[in-house]
Amino acid sequence: QRRVGSNGYMSDNDFCEKVYTCDVDADMTMTAEANHYYGTDQRNPFPPPLQCYPRSVDEPYTGYFDPRDGGSVEISRTRAVPSSIGRTDVEGCCWWGRGALHTKGTCSMGKFNYYFGAKAAQDGRSSRYTAVNFCANPQAVCSSNNPQSKEMRWMLALFDWVDRVQHYNGNDSGGDGGWNYIEQSVHFLENFRKSNFIDMDNNHFIDEVGSVLDQGCPSAPCDLSNPSRVHKAQTRKGNYVSAAKAIGLPVKSPALRAMETQLDAYKKGIDDVLMQSTSPVDGSSRNSYRYRYFDFIQALGLMVDVGVEKSYFYIGQDYQPTRTEVATMTDLKSGIFNVALFLTQAIVNSIREDACDEHNTQIVNGRHPVSNSCGQYGISYQDLVCTDGNDNGKECPLDLSMSLTAVTKALDHRAPRQFQCAPQSQLPYSGFWDVDNMEENTNTAFANQLGRTNVEGCCWWGRGIFRHINRGRCFFGRLDHAVGKRAAMNGRPSLYPDTDFCANPEAVCSSEDSDELQWIVGMFHWIDAVQSYNEDGWSFMDKLKELPAGDVADIRFNKMLIAVDCIMKTGNHRCEVGIDSIDTLVEVLEVFGDKYEQVALNAPTLSPTLTARPSASPTNFPTVTPTLEPTGSPTSSSAPTASPNIFDYPSTENINAVVADIQRNSQTFISTVFPAGSTGELFSFNGFAEVLFDIASGSVEGKYFYVGHGRTTNRNLRKRGMVNIAAFLAHAKTNGFQNNNCDERNVDFLMPDETTRKYPLSNSCGQYGDSYQDERCGVSESFMECAPDKNMLVSAVPGTDDTSYKNPPAFFCGPKAYFPFMGYFEAGTFAIINDEPFSNRAGRTNIESCCWWGRGSAQVKGVCMYGKLNYYIGARAKEEGRKSMFPDIDFCKRPQEICSGKHSTRLTWASGMVNWIENIQSNFDYGDYLDRIVSGEIERADFISYVSDKLDGGRNKKERLINFNLIIESLAISIN
Repeated sequence: QRRVGSNGYMSDNDFCEKVYTCDVDADMTMTAEANHYYGTDQRNPFPPPLQCYPRSVDEPYTGYFDPRDGGSVEISRTRAVPSSIGRTDVEGCCWWGRGALHTKGTCSMGKFNYYFGAKAAQDGRSSRYTAVNFCANPQAVCSSNNPQSKEMRWMLALFDWVDRVQHYNGNDSGGDGGWNYIEQSVHFLENFRKSNFIDMDNNHFIDEVGSVLDQGCPSAPCDLSNPSRVHKAQTRKGNYVSAAKAIGLPVKSPALRAMETQLDAYKKGIDDVLMQSTSPVDGSSRNSYRYRYFDFIQALGLMVDVGVEKSYFYIGQDYQPTRTEVATMTDLKSGIFNVALFLTQAIVNSIREDACDEHNTQIVNGRHPVSNSCGQYGISYQDLVCTDGNDNGKECPLDLSMSLTAVTKALDHRAPRQFQCAPQSQLPYSGFWDVDNMEENTNTAFANQLGRTNVEGCCWWGRGIFRHINRGRCFFGRLDHAVGKRAAMNGRPSLYPDTDFCANPEAVCSSEDSDELQWIVGMFHWIDAVQSYNEDGWSFMDKLKELPAGDVADIRFNKMLIAVDCIMKTGNHRCEVGIDSIDTLVEVLEVFGDKYEQVALNAPTLSPTLTARPSASPTNFPTVTPTLEPTGSPTSSSAPTASPNIFDYPSTENINAVVADIQRNSQTFISTVFPAGSTGELFSFNGFAEVLFDIASGSVEGKYFYVGHGRTTNRNLRKRGMVNIAAFLAHAKTNGFQNNNCDERNVDFLMPDETTRKYPLSNSCGQYGDSYQDERCGVSESFMECAPDKNMLVSAVPGTDDTSYKNPPAFFCGPKAYFPFMGYFEAGTFAIINDEPFSNRAGRTNIESCCWWGRGSAQVKGVCMYGKLNYYIGARAKEEGRKSMFPDIDFCKRPQEICSGKHSTRLTWASGMVNWIENIQSNFDYGDYLDRIVSGEIERADFISYVSDKLDGGRNKKERLINFNLIIESLAISIN
């Protein structure tokens, strides 16, 4: 408050309307709420709580707090001790800061009273706190005696933020350069999205917001007669980093940004030299399919800046002595060596074999027992429980009903099948791998070294980049406790709050996060077992910092490698089984070079100009409708002015209305259309609704999924869009998502002897006479298609239900060097017969270049469609300067990303919708068929017959019509 003249008070803000401001009552007496800072500990004394009360004859002046005198409060009656603005009393001074933002002053509190307090109720307006007059009792916001205080502290702060920050809109003549909060926040977020970095040293948006909040303009000091800086500006930026991390924004610390810049300089060498797998057949090398630079960097970022239980992967960083712990780079050389040692172990353990799951390697009595999944080399994995210190009791419970199958196996076609576990009710006993016939022999039970002849409860084999070490119930229990569902359920931070590693340890190798997770579990182990190691006078961190730069021949490197290998295998730096992987470390350090001077950081580019400037001072912020749509739609191309094809521009007016229509019928719709329990699986309603909104809005440059056009009040135009959606979903349901099948299944059998069904393993090349690698684009679009890669090695996701063993194995592809020929799966005996070549309908007996089977909701297949996915929504779109939904995915090199990548829940739908746009909406007469079915000129069967002929030659016409009818009814669409 501020005194004006000699007999009155007015607002602290000259521009606060009189209708809002509180009158200052000179007789008001009030004491701020005490908190833990105002203790009695005289070693660290604090000032007493703020007070206000009228002057009196006995006490005309207030005193002062003297921390030098044991924190005593002195009341001076002989002289005045003025504040920085000259006040020597506290009469009428009851407007100190309160709430989460310490909102202060008669204006702000008056506004809060006007909109939320007694003033609103007195004027007949809606009021949140009808009985509270914040002008008479501002302390109600903080009072411990007020049960509503906890809410008020946030309510006042949020209101103050909306009023003074969100609505801030300057002008060029006002000295702030026309600074507009909405516009500046968009610019800031655009830059942040590119760099994921908050500059802690220079002024930027966070400082400007603090200045607006504290001083009323974006460029402090705002009052040149009494200049001051923004209070705790550096701390605010640090707090922003912490808050952004807490809500899942990928903020990068200065240390991580420095290391990423360093590693980016080595990217080509890392990909071409280090991320290489080796064929056990002929020793040839190729790029790893599972392990890639991008995923490694993503995982490293999480473990450096987010960490696990306040422990972090070391890259040479140190933490500023603040509560926000912003990591800065202090020892790049040691950081590089730590990364190099980690990658050395990763190459030796998994990258060379391109494996995520532990493989069946132990021979017992001349055979590979299937029950090796229970444990190899004398170790029982299910008996590895936690008994050490703070980890005691963290192991996963033993669930004998679990049934899982590993994803990876050795890169030799003669090698044993993937590990599996299953209850005895499903697999009463387990046999061995018959190398001669390349099949599992299940005629008799065959024991592993520990005598196990079944695989019940044997789901705890090793997984991830250190798959030979990260195994057992204790490890996966600790993992779940640290980064999984158990952490989230216990109220602790969790990187993967929806992943239960105890219920599904295979999530490490086969889930939407597995590309990242296979690195994360290794880094988790490295942090916990290696970086923290300090026993018997041997400290890993001390030894790391002693390693000399530029001299890998120094004996200290050899000793370090052996010690690390021992720590990883036995938990002690001294052992008899430590391996000196110096050749691999030399490879790594040759890629990294011998100079460890920090590469210069590239400054983030300027953010693009806004396509539409927001209104000067918006009074209302848009709500999101429906709840499942994204918070902002991508920028879309303008609709052409000539009479265009209705499928060639976005149906902007209809998107919200159509998705809202679907939501209104969502319960019936979900239960009818989607697989039971699919809300969290690959084919979920949420995933469908989000991708529909994106692609209908224009996320794919020049391509739009049709949801209607023109005015939303035109029922027939709206109905056309709904019918298009229903037809697409009928196709998707027909093609497999009703059974949660993402990868195409082997269903085309031959009966050469007219008695037994035989399913060619080469059906991955194409079924029913088709050859997927020969499904080429037309001449005008041939530049889009993928080039078949003879060295590509890909496996579909295997089935995991109780009857999966009764069906043909999941599709896979690989070079003839690994798989010279393929046999068949025999129905009835459930056996894989692989002793001689067996051709599919197209005559194929091998699976080289046969990686283009159907995937996703619409079972996209063939080199043309995968090339189009890459061209429109993948890495090629980004490389050529177009919008891209998945800029980091090259569908020509990684087609399996659709079904077993980190973006699978969106890709299953996105791939299907792009396929629909290309193969259905692109037909010149499809619009006429939509018109005719909506107007009643043709029946549903005629419409689906047309669609089916375009999609698969009418092969699944009957099932597609049944599904179309179900969906039409569930959406309450009225057509013939």
